[in-house]
Amino acid sequence: MNGKVERFFKTLKYWQRLKLLFTSERSIQKKLDVFWRYYNCVRPMCVLAMRTPEEMWNDVQLDVPVLIAETDPIKPAICVTKDSFEGDPLLPVFKIDIVGRAQCRPAA
Repeated sequence: MNGKVERFFKTLKYWQRLKLLFTSERSIQKKLDVFWRYYNCVRPMCVLAMRTPEEMWNDVQLDVPVLIAETDPIKPAICVTKDSFEGDPLLPVFKIDIVGRAQCRPAA
């Protein structure tokens, strides 16, 4: 349990060092609320079997993984896109899609 708490504080310290340095007192709570939503509702964790803490708390089961064989006649493309959570570039959100080659678009 101590490792989980330490990981949270390490993530929070890195984020706040860059985000809250020149912030007024009024907006600090709003920014901390955004970080809390990101950390608990968006960011999957390996120790939770790639679920978010919110999904784990609510016992949400993930979809069954798609198996890709090397002998498949149609070679799918794996597209990884990166976005930022609520406009904060320090809170990345990654999306991984498995699609046909013609449909794959590079991240902006």
